[in-house]
Amino acid sequence: MNEAGKFSILVVDDEKSNILALMNILRPEYTIYAAKSGQSAIEMAEKHNPDIILLDIIMSDMDGYEVIAMLKKSEKTRDIPVIFVTGMNSAVDEEKGFALGAADYITKPFSSALVKLRVQNQIKLLEQFRANKNDMNQMTSRIEAIIGNLPGMAYSCLYDYPLFSLIFVSEGSKELIGYTPEELIGKKNMYQAMIHPDDIQDIVRKCEETLERGLLYENTNRLVMQDGTIKWVWERSRVMKWNSDGTPHSVEGYVFDITEQKQLEATEMVSRAKSAFLANMSHELRTPLNVVIGLTDLILADNNLAANVLENLQKISNAGNTLLGIVNDILDFSKIETGKLALIPAEYHIASLLNDVIALINTRLGEKPITFSLTISDDLPKRLYGDDLRIKQILNNLLSNALKYTHSGTIELSVFCTSSNEEDVWLEIEVRDTGIGISDENLKKLFVDYFQVESQVNRKIEGTGLGLSISKKLVQMMDGEISVESEYGKGSVFRVRIRQGYVDNISIGPDLAENLRKFRYTEDKRIISKKLVRPDLSYAKVLVVDDMQNNLDVASGLLGKYKMQVDCVLSGQEAVERIRFGKPVYNVVFMDHMMPGMDGIEAANAIRALDTKYARTIPIIALTANAIQGTEHLFYANGFQAFLSKPIDIMKLDSVIRKWVHHG
Repeated sequence: MNEAGKFSILVVDDEKSNILALMNILRPEYTIYAAKSGQSAIEMAEKHNPDIILLDIIMSDMDGYEVIAMLKKSEKTRDIPVIFVTGMNSAVDEEKGFALGAADYITKPFSSALVKLRVQNQIKLLEQFRANKNDMNQMTSRIEAIIGNLPGMAYSCLYDYPLFSLIFVSEGSKELIGYTPEELIGKKNMYQAMIHPDDIQDIVRKCEETLERGLLYENTNRLVMQDGTIKWVWERSRVMKWNSDGTPHSVEGYVFDITEQKQLEATEMVSRAKSAFLANMSHELRTPLNVVIGLTDLILADNNLAANVLENLQKISNAGNTLLGIVNDILDFSKIETGKLALIPAEYHIASLLNDVIALINTRLGEKPITFSLTISDDLPKRLYGDDLRIKQILNNLLSNALKYTHSGTIELSVFCTSSNEEDVWLEIEVRDTGIGISDENLKKLFVDYFQVESQVNRKIEGTGLGLSISKKLVQMMDGEISVESEYGKGSVFRVRIRQGYVDNISIGPDLAENLRKFRYTEDKRIISKKLVRPDLSYAKVLVVDDMQNNLDVASGLLGKYKMQVDCVLSGQEAVERIRFGKPVYNVVFMDHMMPGMDGIEAANAIRALDTKYARTIPIIALTANAIQGTEHLFYANGFQAFLSKPIDIMKLDSVIRKWVHHG
């Protein structure tokens, strides 16, 4: 598009009459350039960079096939859509044109209407492509900004031992090792030069044992800083690209400063320091994950995404959710270790619990040649009393584990109940798979923290190695037991037995049991989001409070789907003043927790202290990335009505909105 706001078209034909005919059809709507030879066309395309090229095939100096081949070789012109306009009307000619990268093919003689429609169609596609490219550029910029603000140093380097030439370094390098990205990229790898001499041999050995075998590299080592001081770092990396001979080509990873943690390990403060670190990690990681996952989900809801853009966004979404799962595992493990994870028993419907679990496992199955089945009896109790969230977590861990190590065959979930006494029942669970099985040696280590079965053989297995360890601890907290039987190469059977509270003698019955057995679920996030029928809340006004603009963008996008008026402020103090002023009257406030100055809890207490009916009764919903310390109770005790953790789950958000946003 030129400065006048018109799209430009280059017409190429060695017949002047054909050029004039096309110019008459396309003017004045488009800016027209004309070329009478192939060589002239290539020069003008380089000079003017037109939006579209209309190209004849039969020309004296160079035919159209040769011209398009030259255009596609040039980085400057390769993306310009080319429409052949030619008298060659055989299927073979047309196929050759499309094979060379033509966007369309018009045969002579042509009608004016046809030419206009074909050009308009390419313009629409071009506009969509540019809009999608702009969206992707913005997303990439935001992700780069998030990475740049994370603590520590992210990097990408060539695996050209012993140089490890850096090709990308995040801004955190300056704080970590005293060098800016500009001082490191394409130059001597100063990070490698700073490694303590006594640690080098161990690092080389671990690289050979992990990276060169396609495994995840994790290590703790020392750096000798420029002033001679020692800094402890924790590094994690993996091979991202391989050479044709099977050797690593490039590696990506990140490095964190753990000097303070190392210094505290020998003191009584280690437990408190670990809790503080994990709380901070929860906030620092969940906050950018909220932006990445939230904005990605908002864009995924667009029906007009190009295939390559959709694929890239789905990869971002999947990677974000994988990282979120790892963060949750680490946080749960820490809470169990420190005794801060408490069971929250309540009456629950077992059919609903099983429905959620089956939905998740069927989604993860994807295209794997695995048959999943559920075995339950018709007399399974309809309701039980216990912590259904943690039971779901145990089931998800066991089924995810079966799915990881089963490449084909079957996975069977069996659930039944047996009597314990008049007040309790035993909920008994069995997960059976036809996966790779577990050797006798590994069976002994199966529930050890961070252990993964056959990790050297199964290079693509993801996870922290905490799932089974967490499951065992949760089962023990429920006065239960977990066991496993396995035959190496044939499969495994995990059995769980946990005590649950008895509610009544009503069973799920044959109809509901059969519905659960036949359950099928293949929907992804886009379909879930689109199928979610959101109420029209155009009458409602909501206030969102967060000190990060990116988080406000995500929340506004999600709430905007309900047609509510969404106002945003960047501080707790400003939120208090909005409520004090009383105009507009908001139906609900969504409040972040960790903010500078006045945090979310202080702001909620200040609002309640205004002591007007409006300030006392307006629902305040907590939005927080701090999931380490059972913060739900903290919020409920300080004037909040509900709690949502970041990244925001659209189904939980919908439930909160339906409960708390209403007239009056």
